[in-house]
Amino acid sequence: MQIVLLLESNHAEVGGTEMPNPYSGFLKTVGFLNLDVIQFVPFNCVYSDGFDHGKALVLECSVPLALFVLALSFSGWQTRRRMVAAARAGVRNKEETNHTMTRFMQVLFLVLPTISRRICQTFRCVDYDVGEGSALHHSYLVVDHAVVCDQTSEEYRNMIIFASLMLLVYPIGVPLAVLTMLGRFRSRLDPKNLSELDAIKQRQNDEVLRKEPIMTFALLYRPRYWWY
Repeated sequence: MQIVLLLESNHAEVGGTEMPNPYSGFLKTVGFLNLDVIQFVPFNCVYSDGFDHGKALVLECSVPLALFVLALSFSGWQTRRRMVAAARAGVRNKEETNHTMTRFMQVLFLVLPTISRRICQTFRCVDYDVGEGSALHHSYLVVDHAVVCDQTSEEYRNMIIFASLMLLVYPIGVPLAVLTMLGRFRSRLDPKNLSELDAIKQRQNDEVLRKEPIMTFALLYRPRYWWY
């Protein structure tokens, strides 16, 4: 559903015709499912010089990275605390599955389409014919006409560089990272020489998979589509 909403908004931005009712009305009603916090929080009231696309891009990309560091720190702190408690009690620390990273990745995948759209919008400009000799700029960002697409502008160049880096981190990096993590367990996620029903039963009883929080993503799908 979230992808459908994003596609509909992009369709309008590139000059497509508006969706007819009641389809367009329904999409506007459930538009909050995009999970784009920028649309609901009045950041213009916080920034004295205005809140343009560049600031929104930095905020939307930086917050998940900060939360990622906090999640790693919290996970490490929990592990150390259990080890210390077990050492004081004189018992062997029982290995437990920590779901901190799984919860973080689940939330990240919910907002990944919105973040990816924000990043890609940075590269889309529209040109206007303002006449020869005019001092006005003729190229503006489609999503925010307050941003001038001027390669000689340091602010615009910095925004392009930042968006290019985030393009590697979010739309490309996050799916590849999860695929790599899941790929280590490919033989367990899609057992060979078994029927689909037997493979599903075997996965459900596999202790190795149950101890790996990241497996939450793959076990939702049929064995041969574990990568999906």
